Order: sequence, then structure tokens, then C-alpha cells
Amino acid sequence: IAQFKLGFHPDNWTWLLDRAQGRFTPAQLTAAGLTKAREEGTGYFDYFVNRVMFPIHNERGERVGFGGRVLPGDDSGFGK
Repeated sequence: IAQFKLGFHPDNWTWLLDRAQGRFTPAQLTAAGLTKAREEGTGYFDYFVNRVMFPIHNERGERVGFGGRVLPGDDSGFGK
């Protein structure tokens, strides 16, 4: 985990939104692909819920993106 700088997003649909308050707006997080506007009602939800997160680096070792993978057996659905 430490060597590859892996992360984990818990099974909580507003975990990132809650931690980003005062630093990033929901619109900024959505533009970055981290959250999504709810189709029904108002507000946003986190996109990578209950996923292992992998940083993506360029040839200079700089973080330029990320990927997330669902864990086996996850049936939490999407966009709750």
C-alpha cells in the first residue's frame, strides 16, 4: 500500500464531498471526475465509492490521474 501509494474510498456516498468542504466545490470535484450530480433531486455524490484507488504517474513520476477498482462482491450500486 505504501510503496504504490494505494488508497481506498469507504462505502459512503459523500465521504469525499464532506472532506473537500472549504477546499473544493462540488462543481470542481465533478469537473475532475470525482463526484457526479444527482439525477433525481439536488446535490452530488462521490463517484468512486467502495473502491481501491490507484495513482497514475507520468514518465517524470508526477501524479497525473487515478483509477479505481471495485472490490470483489461489491453490490452497493451506483448513484445512490
